[in-house]
Amino acid sequence: MKNAPSPTATARGVSTSSGNNNNRTTVVSDGSAPSQASTQQLIADEEIHIGAIWKSPRDKRACIEGKIKSFNDSPPYFDLRILEMDAQGRMRPTHKGVTVSMACLPALAKLVGDAMRKASAAGLLTAVST
Repeated sequence: MKNAPSPTATARGVSTSSGNNNNRTTVVSDGSAPSQASTQQLIADEEIHIGAIWKSPRDKRACIEGKIKSFNDSPPYFDLRILEMDAQGRMRPTHKGVTVSMACLPALAKLVGDAMRKASAAGLLTAVST
């Protein structure tokens, strides 16, 4: 099974950005916790790629990607977005998605966890994917 694509490198804690024709790489998990100021600066300068999954097991032209982002000087937020493959074979973000503030992120995680538990209890999940 193919892994879900990402427009950014996702190699174990490495996030890259290609804004302004500059390729920058930032290691976000070097074993030590960054200070809050450096984390705020990291989010302002880069997007933190959380992960991506295929939207459907059959359709490998669309995926769902999660990132922590910040726009201009706004507070960081979690962005869950559908990406679709363009004519050149690159994954491009669509307007379809959900943006959640960091304060609401635990409630979203609880909501998704509740959905998993109820679907499992109802026998709707045939296999759990990671």
